Amino acid sequence: MRNVLCKFFVTTGLICVGSNLAFSEPNPLARDLIKLTDAFEGQFDNEAQVWFENDWRWKGDDAHKHRRNHAVHVRVEAPQFGEYVFYVEEYSDDDINKIWRQRIASFDIDSNRGLRMRLYFIKDAEKYTASNAAELIAKLPKDSASNLPECDVWFARLGEQYHGSMDDKTCVFGEGDKRRYSQHDIILSENQYWRIDKTWLLSNGELHAGEKSSEHFKMRRANIYTCEVRVPAVSYIQPDPKDAVFKDLILHSQGGKAEFVSPKDGKTYYLQLREKEYPYYKTGADFFLFRIREVGAKLSLVTVTTEPKPRKLSANVGSMLAFCELIED
Repeated sequence: MRNVLCKFFVTTGLICVGSNLAFSEPNPLARDLIKLTDAFEGQFDNEAQVWFENDWRWKGDDAHKHRRNHAVHVRVEAPQFGEYVFYVEEYSDDDINKIWRQRIASFDIDSNRGLRMRLYFIKDAEKYTASNAAELIAKLPKDSASNLPECDVWFARLGEQYHGSMDDKTCVFGEGDKRRYSQHDIILSENQYWRIDKTWLLSNGELHAGEKSSEHFKMRRANIYTCEVRVPAVSYIQPDPKDAVFKDLILHSQGGKAEFVSPKDGKTYYLQLREKEYPYYKTGADFFLFRIREVGAKLSLVTVTTEPKPRKLSANVGSMLAFCELIED
């Protein structure tokens, strides 16, 4: 299409000239790509799912319980992989030393099929952590990470959710009797990240890796807080050299913990944050729980509940003081 460029001159009025420059056509998926990647960024955890499956009122099969899983999606500037790029890291049992999944994820729009996520396996993945990934991936040559186009995840928007999946039995890899295909299903929204990630043997269709349950890892967005705990050795009105202050504790809101030792009794306690969706309440089911408990004890020393995602909160039990503040994005 020939475009017309116009400019207004004081002396001659409006002058228009023809141009062969082509303006890019608007893409109706461009906004969805931004919303999808904004929802993907951040941290997610299925602590609430694990709690529910271990509650005595849950009616499911014990073999189908999910393990605790925490996902960290760090946005990185790496144009060699695309415009919307993330480092993906997941670990079990709320233990950063139990990393079991690391990927590079790149999002784009395919003119024929729509929203796409490409997954790259990272060579020497043990060198990467959420704290250094942005710097390392920015310098990583594209051929140092492997990608199978058949394993792309395709997304469609359904209401305020984005549903993604691989094409059926096309993501095939492995050798010999370990040759297998992958299933990767995602439901993503502003505060939820649900995912199934399994592999099945081609030879007999048996599950090779992944959860036995047919349900997703039901991870919820984890907001990040900075916390401090102060524990006097004697009393807050009687300063002592053994007084303890535990600063800059970074906790997430989906069951994140920080342990500390009291100089007063030598016992180990922990501070924990839990943003709850309590399944047995008809009203008031969503709330934020802040507690201090001795390690191994059945009951908490103190429990505070408030509205979801509070900006600040604190508790004082005896002479022990703990307070937390939401870290802004």
